[in-house]
Parts: sequence; C-alpha cells; structure tokens
Amino acid sequence: MRKALALIFALTSCSILSSAQQTKPAALDKWEVFGGYSYSRAYAGISESEFPLSLNGGQASGSYYFDKHFGATVEFAGYTDDVLSRTIHTQGYLAGPSARFGLGHGRYQRVSFSAHQLFGATHFSFTYD
Repeated sequence: MRKALALIFALTSCSILSSAQQTKPAALDKWEVFGGYSYSRAYAGISESEFPLSLNGGQASGSYYFDKHFGATVEFAGYTDDVLSRTIHTQGYLAGPSARFGLGHGRYQRVSFSAHQLFGATHFSFTYD
C-alpha cells in the first residue's frame, strides 16, 4: 500500500512539473486530479490508553467536468494500522456529482470554488498475524 501511494505521488509530481512550463490547453479544464496522504488517531477502547489506532493511508480522486460548471467525481481511499498483532485495513469507494464556480473573467479568473456530494461504501477488514 505504501509503495503504491509513493508511486502515485511520484508520477503525479512529475506530471505537474513537466506541464508547469506549458500553456494550458482547453482540454485540461475538464479534468481535476487529487492525491493525498492522511493520518488519523482514534481510540477503540473506553479510555485513551486502550487500543489506540494510528491509521496511515491516503486518498486519490478524479473529477471530469462535462461543461464549465458541472461534472462527476470518483474517490478512492485506503488506510491501515497494526494493533495487538492484528492488521486493520479500511477501503472507501465514493462517487457523485460535482460543481465549480470561478471568480473573475477570462485570464483574470484566479479563484474558483468547488463542491461535490459523494456516495459510496467503506469496507473494514482485520487480518490476524
């Protein structure tokens, strides 16, 4: 999982750096891609000393816009932790509509707002070592 996330991060970083010097074609306005790392700390017991969970993982999402404002988004997330010789895995799969609206006109449009409503499922699994 960590190797896969590192590979996705490296490929995304390289593609961003290589396209930074080029003028942006209109086709790129249709796609938005996101990848990120996440750390979450939670307690599964009655007190904070019982069963602390330190979930490491990440998420990746992609949005395709059918026109200037409306599109669809798909997101995948995965997290893992080892607790009491058990490995906890969490995977999430989400999809839904998205919208974006910009401030300004033409090339002076510097700020845009986006929102999406995602629906899906999360799967938890435990592996005993």
